[in-house]
Amino acid sequence: MNWMGWLRNRWVLGGIALVVLLGVAGAYPAYQAAKVWRAESLAAQAEALLEDPDRLVDAWEKARAAHALAPGRIEIARVVARLYDVADPAAAPGYWRAVVEASAGESADRLALAEALLRTDDLGELAEQLAVLKEQSYRPGEVMHLRARAALQQGDLNTALEVVRELIDRPDAPEGTPLFYVQLQLLSPQPDVRAAGMRYLMDLLEGDGSLALSAARNLARAPGLDPERTRRVADRIAGLDPPDREDRLLRYELLARLPEVDRQTIAREAAREFNLDDRSELAAFGRWLNRHGFTAQTVSVISEADALSRQDLFLVRADAMALLGEWEAIGALLNQRRVPLEDYLRAFFRMRVHLERGEARRASIEWDRALLAAGPHPERLAYLADKARVLGLSGYYQSALERMTELPLVRRGGYERLIAHLQSEGRSRELLGAYRRMADDYPRDDSVQNDLRYLRFLLQDVNEAELQAARRLVESNPALLAYRMTLALGLVRSDRSAEALQALDGLAVNWFEVRDRWRVILATALHAEGYRGDARHLAESVDARALLPEEREIWLAVMDGAGAG
Repeated sequence: MNWMGWLRNRWVLGGIALVVLLGVAGAYPAYQAAKVWRAESLAAQAEALLEDPDRLVDAWEKARAAHALAPGRIEIARVVARLYDVADPAAAPGYWRAVVEASAGESADRLALAEALLRTDDLGELAEQLAVLKEQSYRPGEVMHLRARAALQQGDLNTALEVVRELIDRPDAPEGTPLFYVQLQLLSPQPDVRAAGMRYLMDLLEGDGSLALSAARNLARAPGLDPERTRRVADRIAGLDPPDREDRLLRYELLARLPEVDRQTIAREAAREFNLDDRSELAAFGRWLNRHGFTAQTVSVISEADALSRQDLFLVRADAMALLGEWEAIGALLNQRRVPLEDYLRAFFRMRVHLERGEARRASIEWDRALLAAGPHPERLAYLADKARVLGLSGYYQSALERMTELPLVRRGGYERLIAHLQSEGRSRELLGAYRRMADDYPRDDSVQNDLRYLRFLLQDVNEAELQAARRLVESNPALLAYRMTLALGLVRSDRSAEALQALDGLAVNWFEVRDRWRVILATALHAEGYRGDARHLAESVDARALLPEEREIWLAVMDGAGAG
């Protein structure tokens, strides 16, 4: 054997193998870098699409793909959270919590979480996040502004005013704080406070530039603006000659409120703000007319031929005709050979025509067709749901919301709206079913599990395992009152009112300002333990209309002095 040849060949083969191995080793980080680059590119595209409400599904798909490619990238997680801020605010807090955890509590992320919590009315956790932000001294002016908005949302106008009075003179007060203060004044039940706010706005109105325009906008939306001031605001807007069309149109909106004006003249003058030769502008003008009660003018401006030329014009004219009660004419329009409507919209309008004719069965069939045609597009389902809600069609509204709970992008929002709807109608058993489905979809969400447990306790489904689970939630989240109230309800329903009072003892809570159902729970426990005067005093502050039937039964037992449990 030629040993030298063999050795030389081994070196060559070894070198080739080494090169191949090095190439493979180098390819892996290059592949990972390419994945990250692609993920960041998709995330950037998703963020850009957020500006277009009609492209939210596309944004969702790109954000989901970005997250799948690089699930650990905090920048991508932020884009996903911002997507939910726009598309499904009810689900956004969960995504911002994940961002806060991943960024080790970065203050900017925590502030975004606080904004999301405010939008979803989760004021208990919001208070916790604001306390942390205050300790971190992060943007104290914005944190104070959030505190004031939260107080207002909770109905505590006095606290909101107190915070903004302190904030208004600070150099870090967010832009618009003075006008927010005036808005709070106008909401005050005290006539002198409201009058002070009105005087301030009227003084600003006489100035120049953006402040005067802001004053005009706020005055236009102020409750109880008298005709004299209405006329003055309209005149002042004309004198300021605002560059923004919306502000100029606001003047016509104000003039339309005055009893002595000619509405046709106002409609003709407002038309000058639009290029009616442009089909999109014509549709925008028609929407403005409908929004401000000029429906007869809408029908005269947008002809039948216009309506049959494109979908947006059809919708505007059909909405005006519906407001005028012209259902037979709408039916005839729908029977034209070429109707420029997507299938879900055509089915919706056919449903309305059948309803107005008293044809309930045919209407129901068309509604089912509309939901089916809406498919996986959340904006279409949202349109149908909103229309059904405005029309007072409870069953149709519920079916649209149930369909929304099947779509990932709007699932959380669909559940939130469905639960609010069932609660407003006092349908406790159906509400329990909705919470069960939601809990299956969000098994790790403590707030959802807590809400389900509350309903089960309310409907007398209490056992020791669930009570212990409720107690563990309180122990891990001692500042969240919602969890304590669920535990207290379970204990009351188990004839352990003394333990319920112990669970609620020592809390820094004004019990006359918490939710009505929570006041009922405390009042029931107090009553059962012999504090009947305190129980009745607290129960008398409850608005029984806000209660579910089972909660009302408990409340009545306290009011009647018959005991409860």
